[in-house]
Amino acid sequence: MKRNPVSASGVSVFERNLHLGFRVLPATLNVTDDDTPAVTLSLDDQIVSEGAANPATRLTITRSPVTGARARFTLQSSNPNSATVPYNVTIDPLNASVVVPIQVVNNGFVDGSRTVTITVYPTDDVLGAPILTAAAVTNIVITDDDGPRRIGLDIRFRDLGLD
Repeated sequence: MKRNPVSASGVSVFERNLHLGFRVLPATLNVTDDDTPAVTLSLDDQIVSEGAANPATRLTITRSPVTGARARFTLQSSNPNSATVPYNVTIDPLNASVVVPIQVVNNGFVDGSRTVTITVYPTDDVLGAPILTAAAVTNIVITDDDGPRRIGLDIRFRDLGLD
């Protein structure tokens, strides 16, 4: 077996021996890809107002180990109507991390605070598919900046004839 530094999720290996005198027997070969990096996530701010200027906060994605190969990631927001992230990012060779902006959506509705889950999947460098079993997640709370306005009311009893 040859070792490669590339993350790959579904690899099939076929071996066929064409030498005369050998019996062909079925066999199963499981190849474990050990090139998928461990991923840690860190938010600059875990609570952000929907009225914050964008980018409202930043997410740092860190891989381990650092290698001479790039590491690709697919990102997903559980509620893109509240917070959005880029679809994919790459950590360049020999770099440990990449910083990603998180944008918030100010919807103008009174809808309270929302918890949004950001999921980061290492991505198969051959097929371009997310490696679902290696996902890392973090949560961000988006607070509402909409709500009832305070209304000042000045009632004079004399104007009502109640003095």
